[in-house]
Amino acid sequence: MNQLGYEATVRAMRERQIPEEKIQKFAREQWPEVAAEQDAAAVKVEARREKDVEHAGDKLMLAHGFRVISFSQPRATKQTAGISDRLYINAKRRLAVFWEAKTSTGKQSPHQRDFQALVESVDWTYVVGTDAVLGAYLNEQGVLIK
Repeated sequence: MNQLGYEATVRAMRERQIPEEKIQKFAREQWPEVAAEQDAAAVKVEARREKDVEHAGDKLMLAHGFRVISFSQPRATKQTAGISDRLYINAKRRLAVFWEAKTSTGKQSPHQRDFQALVESVDWTYVVGTDAVLGAYLNEQGVLIK
C-alpha cells in the first residue's frame, strides 16, 4: 500500500485511541517501505534543535493565518509549570491549538503531560511533536498546506 493508505490507517487508529506504540508496530509491519522513508527523514530532523522546530512551526502557522503566542522562555520563569511552547489562534477559521514543540527524540516532562491533560479536559486542542506533527494537525482540520 502507499503513503496515503498508511496515513489514513494511522489516522483511523489514532481516532480509535489505540496506543501509539501499537499503531507504529502495526504500520511498520504493513508498510515497511513507508517506515524506512520516515526513518530516513527522521534522521535529518533529529539534527535540529527544539528552537529550530519552534521556528519552523511558527512559520507554518503564520503562513496559514494563525497568530503566534509564545510561552517559551530560555530561562526559568514563574509561569505555569508545563505550559506549552505556543498557542496558535486563527480567528477567521475559529481554530486554536496549544503546541508543545519537540524534536523527533524529545519527550514530555510530567508537568507538560499534566498541562496537556488539563487542556484536553475542556476539549481544547493540544498537539505535541515536531512541526511535521503540527502540519498533520492542519491537514486534519482541512487547512491546506502549500
